[in-house]
Amino acid sequence: MLFRSVKTLKKRLAILAAPPFKGPEEVSDFRTVWGNDVEIILSSIIPERTEKAIKPFLPGSGDRVLMFVLEDGTHTTISIDKLVPAIEKRLQEMQDKVDLVFLACGGDFPKLNSPIPFIQPNIILRNMISGMLFPHARVGVITPDQQQVWHVRNSWLNYIAARGMSEDQLHVDWAPPSREIDIKECAKRLEEKKVDFVVVECLGYKDQHKKILKQELNDKPVILIRTVMANLIKELL
Repeated sequence: MLFRSVKTLKKRLAILAAPPFKGPEEVSDFRTVWGNDVEIILSSIIPERTEKAIKPFLPGSGDRVLMFVLEDGTHTTISIDKLVPAIEKRLQEMQDKVDLVFLACGGDFPKLNSPIPFIQPNIILRNMISGMLFPHARVGVITPDQQQVWHVRNSWLNYIAARGMSEDQLHVDWAPPSREIDIKECAKRLEEKKVDFVVVECLGYKDQHKKILKQELNDKPVILIRTVMANLIKELL
């Protein structure tokens, strides 16, 4: 159940990610939003940031991918399609152990099956943005890795078409949150496309990244998936 009957008990929120967490500091900004009346449980699918650990999740031909940073800082990709069974299994294991699960990834996942309340960012965010689109809107979307662009664009086109908009009103670009120069260049390219606002589909982007983007975008709106999910979860706790 989402709301526990004994008010003195903290609600239990699991934050589920593909890579291992470096520590509680990774979610300190969430704690600021949610307060101290929630017990945060960090859970990851891949136990280590090593080539051996990601081997079962290496992409096959046509797989949707996620950016993955190894412990030496090397950027590589893993398969969303191969993560899905592992995530759904973990959700089954968490049944009756937590009140809510938050998938800490904005990747292009299909709708995941969960026996418990579950926050799937990519679907929630896209439906929210779809509801605020207007006929002549030009939408910018940022994903963290170039190999994700094609799949992300194709997924977004379904939402664009449903609003009677044309595909040339959607502009998907990429930049990893770890490289400021790439973020600036990405923002400049989207500004050249004359987008009305930008949606960032990467949980690694935080407020400091938003400031960089807005500066290069002449202060146009930037919607961070991290911020949207943090505030949604606050309403559910």
